[in-house]
Amino acid sequence: MKNKKLLKTVLCVTSGIGFATSIPFMTTACGSSSTKTSILPDEVYKYDPNDSTILTGFTDEFLADTSKYSQYDTMKIPASVTSIADNAFYNASTDVTTIPAFITKLTFADGSNCSVINNNAFDGCSSLTSVSFPSGLTTIRSSAFSNSGLTSVDLSNCMNLSSIYQNSFTDCFSIKDIKIDNDYYHVEQLGPKGKVVIRGKSGTTSWNDSSIVVGNLACGDIEIPASVTSVGYQAFYCCASLTSVIFPTTNLTLIDEFAFNSCSSLNYIAWNLPDNYSNIIDLSQYAFFGISSKGKVKSLNTSIASSQELLDWLKTINNIFDNWIIA
Repeated sequence: MKNKKLLKTVLCVTSGIGFATSIPFMTTACGSSSTKTSILPDEVYKYDPNDSTILTGFTDEFLADTSKYSQYDTMKIPASVTSIADNAFYNASTDVTTIPAFITKLTFADGSNCSVINNNAFDGCSSLTSVSFPSGLTTIRSSAFSNSGLTSVDLSNCMNLSSIYQNSFTDCFSIKDIKIDNDYYHVEQLGPKGKVVIRGKSGTTSWNDSSIVVGNLACGDIEIPASVTSVGYQAFYCCASLTSVIFPTTNLTLIDEFAFNSCSSLNYIAWNLPDNYSNIIDLSQYAFFGISSKGKVKSLNTSIASSQELLDWLKTINNIFDNWIIA
């Protein structure tokens, strides 16, 4: 059984019973496994000289000898930060990241004021495997995490997220989990169709033997939050491990070109359609270009459109859906 960590909470499962801790420096053991998280000190961060709330990267002192900090594995963005600058941890002139290989996790301090992660901020950060975003985040700009090593993204706390810009997660080939749902958190899955462990708002642990759990993100799924109005150009381009996309009740008006291009494993789309959906949603004909040639479609709001009507609409957008069926 392979354990996965939520950045804010570590859930350990032994014989179907879970417990959690949120102490950042603590080693937590369940049976024979253990997990340790060590957070870089705030002294390593550099700020805009004209605005101390804008994080611009690491200090020169830190970059001069990162080996002195090799005992740490986590970046925790200070609560005072309101935005992370363009190219903060990516050097555009040399096309390399400034994040050392021993840093694998990104999180934000309690009470974070960060609302914007700007262009290319974490581009090419191949060592980063997981990130948990702050509740006040509104915008993830172009290529913010492109070419990074992320295997999971936790947006479940982002109640005000409104924009995921083009190329935000382009070429993140290892992403399997994007956690956006606010009712449950996906913690662990035993294989593509295996048993899924989920934690509800009540803190209880429940089990489900399906790969798609209502109100939950199982392994390889994306649920777009209701607050998002647009999914930008190539936003999830080449996320080859993704298997399904869920659009709940939304204010979504645009899915731009190649938003899910080359997501070759994508074979399930569920959509809670708004009124007059075909006229108010601008869906690019290339939004789902390069996905699986066979899959299933489900309407989550049958009072507006049946699953067959949703499928017929998607077929008019792109013939990739010609061999898809209704779920």
